[in-house]
Amino acid sequence: MRFTSLDPLFAPHSIAVIGDSGHEGGIVWTVVKRMVTAGFKGQIVPVVPDCREVWGIRSCKDLASLAAKVDVAVICLALSDIESVLVELGHKGIRLLVCLALAETEIQADELVDEQRIAALAHDWDMIVVGPKSLGLVNTVEGVNASVCLPRVRPGTIAFFSQSASLTQGILDMAQDDLGFSKCISLGKGDRISESEIMTFLGDDPETSVIAGYMEAAGDGPHFLRAAQDVTKKKPVIIVRPGNTPRGATAALFHRDSMLGFARTYTTVFKQTGILNPPDIPSFLALLQGFSRQPLPHGNNVAILTNSTYWGTLAANAAAVCGFDLCDIQGQPEHDTLEKMSESGTRHHAVCIQDEGTLAWQRVFDQVRDNAQIHALLVIIAPLPGMDMEVILPSLVKCLGSIRKTVVICTPQGDLTPQCRQMLTSHSLPWYHELQQAIDTLCAMRDYFQWQQKPYPVEVCYRRDRPRIRQIIEEARRAGTLTLQGMEIQPLLMAYELPVGEMKLARTAKSAAKMARKMGFPVELKLASPQWERIGALQRLYVEDNKGVYDAFWEITEGVRRMWPEVCISGCLVQKTVASTTQAVCIRIVRDPQFGPLLSLCFDSGVEGRERKAGYRLLPLSLEDAHDIIREVWAGPRLGDAGEEPSARLASLEDVLLTVSQLAMDCPEVIELEVCPVYVDHHAAMINDARVVLTPGDF
Repeated sequence: MRFTSLDPLFAPHSIAVIGDSGHEGGIVWTVVKRMVTAGFKGQIVPVVPDCREVWGIRSCKDLASLAAKVDVAVICLALSDIESVLVELGHKGIRLLVCLALAETEIQADELVDEQRIAALAHDWDMIVVGPKSLGLVNTVEGVNASVCLPRVRPGTIAFFSQSASLTQGILDMAQDDLGFSKCISLGKGDRISESEIMTFLGDDPETSVIAGYMEAAGDGPHFLRAAQDVTKKKPVIIVRPGNTPRGATAALFHRDSMLGFARTYTTVFKQTGILNPPDIPSFLALLQGFSRQPLPHGNNVAILTNSTYWGTLAANAAAVCGFDLCDIQGQPEHDTLEKMSESGTRHHAVCIQDEGTLAWQRVFDQVRDNAQIHALLVIIAPLPGMDMEVILPSLVKCLGSIRKTVVICTPQGDLTPQCRQMLTSHSLPWYHELQQAIDTLCAMRDYFQWQQKPYPVEVCYRRDRPRIRQIIEEARRAGTLTLQGMEIQPLLMAYELPVGEMKLARTAKSAAKMARKMGFPVELKLASPQWERIGALQRLYVEDNKGVYDAFWEITEGVRRMWPEVCISGCLVQKTVASTTQAVCIRIVRDPQFGPLLSLCFDSGVEGRERKAGYRLLPLSLEDAHDIIREVWAGPRLGDAGEEPSARLASLEDVLLTVSQLAMDCPEVIELEVCPVYVDHHAAMINDARVVLTPGDF
């Protein structure tokens, strides 16, 4: 039976430390020492064959002589020696393990074989295994430090998990002076405890207010999505992941353990689930400072207070770029105390303190505290000649402590003394050397607050003819037709009641002209051939009159005959279309191996070779997803008239997106779906062409 909670892992009553030697300086000796010095109040049982005592604690020579009931076993053995120990632990009823094993061979294949055997045994005995190749775990609340080399961290409210041993140690080394942690765990190479389970557990942990992690790949994609959407509504989740840039993704391919997943997919996952994804480690640590020390800003209004005109101007510009509304703090009677600055005559400004004393700062702090329109305060203290930070900072910190709003401090071009840093830390005030980090932290905190206020996504289910859909797909697969396009895909689209332009097959130019007149111009002519894939691109021409139909029919059919004489030509497909000036939209769905169908939407720029910005969402698509993805791409406003949003027109495109999403979710045999172009005019959206790729055989 699987554990429903990880409480016994992080807060055990008894721990067995298993190794092959208990001598001073060894792994077992180090783990026992760290547990004792961390203040663990439970029972520690070393299991080693060569010592009676380890760090003054009586030991057992083997697992058979282990009489005490043990909650967690910490295994300090090589990979090749773990298998037999797992079997003995299984017979003992011990189900929670931490494997601190390190690689002892340079051949990765041998390590993989050992890891697979360990995973199989853990599955057979229904064990939760942290590792192998884990650095262990820490719980500062319970005094647990089951590790060999993890640095001692200050108690706090941040919980940190990591899939990389080296990054675990590196991040904790950088953060140990400024950040406090409730729990830390190095997951190692195992798959018996997932990121989803860790996040769910930490989401309900009363000692944790911020969840942080370093992640290379998610094991169970759909489970991770559901867990992340639920947890981020309770607490901020900040995850740094490598390979988010093109060069970073290329470098990730050469990672020794080959990071799984596409950067585009993970960026979409983080966006849809509300996970904060900083681009690098310094930004990651900066966000942890802000989220763990300050309340979230309940609005978009920010006040900027500084003693430097230069830095105030830079801060006002940076805040405006991030979309903040900068508040006007009323000036004091003493005109030389406050100086307002504006950018190009706008109300983007900061308050600049000219007086070197603290009284002027205190007056402005009082105004910020009493002004309900201000949601956050950015304080920039520039190092001026003759300024003693240790003298001025205590008074400022005391005043800032009374402001029940989001407060961020920036000290550009000047490092703080350890006393000043300790003072800010003890008063839960985040501080930054870089102005952009301070602005980005405020921006992330604002965006996360807005995410928390959003309702849970509402999924819709559109009417469709399920028996007919199954019949179409099964008949195509039985016939070996794995790509449906043109006339072949029309029945599938119609089964979902998607708006498709009328299409007919014309064997001759005369019949094509007759069909076009009956449909009404404009129309589009496309090549009709069972061997269209050989040509590489579908031949099509836009036609606006009767003569154009004859010319287009001749150009398409004769052009293909000259270039590919072996291709069988059935004629031309005549399809009703819209004016050439209508906005064209492309919808594409591919099936990601970890997270399932990934939808992309882009607008045709109308310029050959111009790069088109695309929006991405994982399916199933919610009403909010369909609304947002249209408006986030650059061409979204082009669908609207000047000064207003054409709600009816955008709603018709949203319906197409939601219905296409339903098709991909209903049919797991569909590995690729392209609906392009979709024309969106003043009245509705109409699909001009689509293509579906099916999997061969059983899916």
